[in-house]
Amino acid sequence: EEYISRGIGREEQYRTIRYGIDLDEFRDVEPATDLPGTEPRVLMVSRLAEGKGFDVLLDAIELLNTDEFSVLIAGDGPLRSELQSKISNRGLSDSVFLLGYRDDIPEVMTGSDIFVLPSYREGTPLVIYEAMASGLPVVATDIAGIPEQVEEDVTGYLVPSGNAIVLSSYVEALVTDSTESQSLGNEGRKRSNQFSVDRMTNEYRSLHTALLEEREI
Repeated sequence: EEYISRGIGREEQYRTIRYGIDLDEFRDVEPATDLPGTEPRVLMVSRLAEGKGFDVLLDAIELLNTDEFSVLIAGDGPLRSELQSKISNRGLSDSVFLLGYRDDIPEVMTGSDIFVLPSYREGTPLVIYEAMASGLPVVATDIAGIPEQVEEDVTGYLVPSGNAIVLSSYVEALVTDSTESQSLGNEGRKRSNQFSVDRMTNEYRSLHTALLEEREI
């Protein structure tokens, strides 16, 4: 729609082929055994950089009883020292943990219970596909391509950008209702099949075949 509004091509010239990931990498995985904090675990996987909504997440966590769950943030980046200071200054060091860079994200996801992504800026983040393939309910910002990934009340919840109150309410709902959390996660796992590499390559192959056949007519 954006490209067409700028005069780039015509609507009938466009096809949507969603990106695919290796789903098997995130399924039937043993959970990481070195994760800090108590269960249930709320996980965010992100580069520690501007625009990812860390302050919104910390604001949301402060509104909740952190004795009932823990928050893990996996990733590294220029904001790590600043973020660690904010966690300490807010008195959240016993419940919010920076994991740093991890090369075992599938295992980290399997060892977690809820996935959050309160970003201000995203495209269509692959990490949401990965979380869904891992069977995690997703709570993410209602921006860009995320509403195409997360179906409200089916695979997770969508949060208005910058709204810590709504984010906290959804996190609390999933932390306190494991049945709902598992239901959303199971539905996400099923729906993640549409994001497989096989599906993507088959759609590209079909499109290329159709275009070649049109040229031969």
